[in-house]
Amino acid sequence: MDVTETDQDVTINLSVGHLPGANECPAIALTSTTRVALDSDLGNRQVRQDT
Repeated sequence: MDVTETDQDVTINLSVGHLPGANECPAIALTSTTRVALDSDLGNRQVRQDT
């Protein structure tokens, strides 16, 4: 995961792959949660996904 912060927004670039320690099972889709540590409070900045 790459995070780019500016005064206006926070852009997150997520990678697709396997979670460490997770068993592979391509027949089901799983969701997961990831915490993102920012250099400063989010405040009024927009959160964007890098495509």
